[in-house]
Amino acid sequence: LSAIAERCAVHYDELGEMIENHDHEEFTDLTHWGGNWITTRRYHNLEAMQSIYQSIADVAGVSTEEAEAFLLQIEMVGFDEMIIADNTITYVDGSESLACEYVLTGNEVAHFADIPFGTWYLLETSTVGCDPYQHVVLTPFHTGDFGDVPNFHLRYGNTSFDELINGAENRVWFATVGPEELTEQVYLDSYSNGV
Repeated sequence: LSAIAERCAVHYDELGEMIENHDHEEFTDLTHWGGNWITTRRYHNLEAMQSIYQSIADVAGVSTEEAEAFLLQIEMVGFDEMIIADNTITYVDGSESLACEYVLTGNEVAHFADIPFGTWYLLETSTVGCDPYQHVVLTPFHTGDFGDVPNFHLRYGNTSFDELINGAENRVWFATVGPEELTEQVYLDSYSNGV
């Protein structure tokens, strides 16, 4: 699926330059990300996405199933919403929720595939029960992915920061989180216009 990755990388290369111009703040806590956010996983099974998967497949020369699997790999996330207040992230998946308190421990250059894309901010929790979210890396807010709707990207897991950031299986993992204004229509329009 390198053809799809290359096409995505061109997009992220353009966005990366824009983000670098706005990515000079030093964050010491989670205040920048405070609020209630939705993930884009709610849109993956929309009937309208099938034509987008087909368009991606046509452009990249792969099957529709491969295009869909690739997009799901980019936006893989195991929860529907996240609520960030003070230094706590609450992950909401249906009727289940899990609150984890974090410490911001540093930052690293973010990449999509091999394209620099701003900065990952590194969060760590020792909250009991939060093992799946022990380490989280977040980009700052930016626009451009979905028009003027601000969003940020994340990865998480109970593996090391190095593995989250540099692991081969995570090269294109860029789960997207945004406000309620990141509607179904905004999401579909973004992919329709980007193919």
